Amino acid sequence: MEYPEFTISELIETYSIEREEWIEAGKPLRSAEEIKSIHSICVSCPHFQPKSPTKGNCRLCGCTIKAKGKTLNKAAWGNKKCPDNPSRWPSGSNEAGSN
Repeated sequence: MEYPEFTISELIETYSIEREEWIEAGKPLRSAEEIKSIHSICVSCPHFQPKSPTKGNCRLCGCTIKAKGKTLNKAAWGNKKCPDNPSRWPSGSNEAGSN
């Protein structure tokens, strides 16, 4: 499968849209356990491009996925799901955002 080469402006635009949707949803955040679980799923995915043992990018959407942390980490945002079809991990979280 060939993957798109995302430009910096495309990545910024995608991030801005995703962030706005996350804010409108009330900034839901996943727990540390959920984030780690999602990262494990992504690491085994053929669309995942690792950057380090704990961080990488999805080659379908360009988003950053980290094993921990809530900053610039699509796995942490509770209203987001995997862009693959079918999705490898669902949206949804019980933890309310605080930022």
